[in-house]
Amino acid sequence: SIKQISLKDILNVNRQPRSIVFNKNKAFVSCFDGTVAVLDTASLSIEKYITVGNNPEQMAIASNKLYVANSGGLNYPNYDKTVSVIDLTTLTEIKKIAVTDNPTEVGADQYGDIYVKSAGNYGDINPALTIIDSKTDMVKTKLDNFKGGNMTITGDLAYFTLYGSP
Repeated sequence: SIKQISLKDILNVNRQPRSIVFNKNKAFVSCFDGTVAVLDTASLSIEKYITVGNNPEQMAIASNKLYVANSGGLNYPNYDKTVSVIDLTTLTEIKKIAVTDNPTEVGADQYGDIYVKSAGNYGDINPALTIIDSKTDMVKTKLDNFKGGNMTITGDLAYFTLYGSP
């Protein structure tokens, strides 16, 4: 360890970091307070915080954009159901894309498709998988009642652990 970086707001409240991804000389850290911290990897200092949706979780990069799953996980039963899109040149949120309630996992394949796994509301809204085209930011495919668990994407293949019974 070369440095510990504290992620706190102006009231000295912990921002609750969740996930981290890297692009060029920046690290992006999703924080449960509804922000993404932008960290300069050379100076190891926070450059700015970008406001996104409620309780952001995992992130993925494609087409010079950062995709952030806004779970709203602490807002039961009113989960968030959006993916924030951040332009990596301007470091600003440029849009939100609607997906199924409680998106938690995000990954990008080699073609620039963004896979978003949503947990649903653990009741009447089932888990789902949404695939977004990063070139247009339009939803290409949506699979409702998707029983995939943890996800990883390598090249052009997505792998899922089994969630629930087959």
